[in-house]
Amino acid sequence: MKKSLLWTVVLVLSISMVTAFSFAGCKKEVAPAEEEVAPMEEAVEETVEEEVTPPEKVTLRYMTWEDGDWQTFSEDFISKYEEQNPNVSIVYEPTAGSEYMTKLKVSLSAGTTPDVVWVDGWVELFPKGVFEPLDAYIEKFDFDIAAQNPALLKMATYNGELYGLFGWAGVTAIYYNKKLFDEAGLDYPQYGWTWDDCKNIAKELTRGEGADKVYGINLPLDWNGAYETIMWGNGARLIDDNLNYEGVMNSDKMVEAVEWYTSFVKEGLAPQPASLQAMGGAEEMFKVGKIAMIYSFSGFIQSIKVHGGFDLNDLGAVMLPVGEEGDKPAVNVHFTNPICISKDSENKDEAFKFLAARVGEETQKEFTALGWTVPTTVELVNELNLLDDPLLKTFADPLVNFDKYVYPKPSWCYSPVYTAIMENMTNAINAIVVGDKEPKEALDEAVANVKSAEAK
Repeated sequence: MKKSLLWTVVLVLSISMVTAFSFAGCKKEVAPAEEEVAPMEEAVEETVEEEVTPPEKVTLRYMTWEDGDWQTFSEDFISKYEEQNPNVSIVYEPTAGSEYMTKLKVSLSAGTTPDVVWVDGWVELFPKGVFEPLDAYIEKFDFDIAAQNPALLKMATYNGELYGLFGWAGVTAIYYNKKLFDEAGLDYPQYGWTWDDCKNIAKELTRGEGADKVYGINLPLDWNGAYETIMWGNGARLIDDNLNYEGVMNSDKMVEAVEWYTSFVKEGLAPQPASLQAMGGAEEMFKVGKIAMIYSFSGFIQSIKVHGGFDLNDLGAVMLPVGEEGDKPAVNVHFTNPICISKDSENKDEAFKFLAARVGEETQKEFTALGWTVPTTVELVNELNLLDDPLLKTFADPLVNFDKYVYPKPSWCYSPVYTAIMENMTNAINAIVVGDKEPKEALDEAVANVKSAEAK
């Protein structure tokens, strides 16, 4: 191809300089120029090389609430990304979780938001128009959207536009101490166990008094991620599919669910919050054999591997109990967060490329291999053989066998008044346990308070 280019260049020059020559004559004149082919080729090559414009240098800011293994992973990922994309420099801004959302909201108000950010409380932020819709970038850069979980994409969609992508999924279940079950002569709980089974097992496992007491289970009173998810078991909801809360979070189903849930603490089968705090929290009490069953994430397994304090051979995991025999367990796969692009970013194309790399299939594979989370897709669950893992299969199965479970909408992922719902539901639960208020009265009061907050 280079030689053809040369002949063309020479031919044009010859015609311009000596128009009287015939075509045959031009051929005769060109022939001696073959000795100059090499230097002319070099000249052409040099000209082409000089005209290539290097990619513009871009600096992107990336803010997360990571620490520990997660922060180390991001630092390594960023280093590799910069090597592969030498025109891009990433300024990594890990921020303590307790300060993160305050810092993000301040930057959103000031127009100084980092280009790519982790987002909590997105359901209240998306309507404000502070993040860039991603649909056009997904099409422009041919991003493989199949590497994302449809349920997660739905919760990051507002008014038909997608505002965030996900690098992992978070699933919860009940962990149990096999040793305590064996000592009590109890069978381990299985998929499809019921609320009655859970209550009876907790009674069997609760023993002792004072500092020597062992509780059958821990059911958090102040964490909506626990009580909302667990109370889904009998069909109770804080919001329905249309995001209504009135008549939903104070329905007969919710009254029944709250009565069951709070009964564990009221009957001494689960510890009071003060006891948990004094003993270092539920997970620490579980490790030392003071609680037989706890509700937690898949990452608890990795936490034990890293920090020790418990024999993994004594650890079991089971999906959440159901209200009635034959019901499908309710699952929450939404314990994750979208990663978004700021509307104020001046380098949105490069920001999307970085985001796409962070949530892509290969990065998901590497990240979930750390053990703290599970991947978002069926393909990765199968590729990582998670269904063959005696513990992780409980958390991975809902990401593969969809027909075995139900997947309600968490209020914090969908409701525009989720903060008011969370605060007033937590207050209602504590009023029932500590103040001995009737569940129906407490829930009606919670709904009234949410309505007042919404009207402001």
